[in-house]
Amino acid sequence: MPNTGSRHRIGAIVASTSENSSLKKNFFAAKISTLEDAAKAQIFTRVSLTLAAAWSPNPAKPPLYFDFPVENGEVQPLILAKWNANVPLTMIDQYVPNLRTFKAIGIEVGTEDGLIGANQEISDVLTSYGIKHVYETYEGNHTNKVAERYETRVLPFFSRELAFE
Repeated sequence: MPNTGSRHRIGAIVASTSENSSLKKNFFAAKISTLEDAAKAQIFTRVSLTLAAAWSPNPAKPPLYFDFPVENGEVQPLILAKWNANVPLTMIDQYVPNLRTFKAIGIEVGTEDGLIGANQEISDVLTSYGIKHVYETYEGNHTNKVAERYETRVLPFFSRELAFE
């Protein structure tokens, strides 16, 4: 098994107490308390809301029915652990047998995307396990080339690699 020790922080939401102050200060989604506020929130706040719904649901906490890793300005360690457990770099090793069964894996990321480091590391992990994949970067950020990339790279990749029986 490859050495995964270097992945303790990259891709994780927060790995140490010293980083908690940044999380507390920048976690705007925790201020959302109604569906109306959620509908009006900026895109990255809405992304945090969807992550909370997927990673830390709480049926006893209406009206949004999920927990945040920050509540009332304080980091919630259990919720934070749930979020970190869902980060791809945190969980990739346990899925290696399944990943080996895929016909094709494609990863692409903009050179100005804040996720480029994590995406490169995912590619490195796949390579270390001998899992065939395609890793591409393009000039751009997280969103500015989506339509172009789907047309010129993503859909042709699927057309070439997917087989229907």
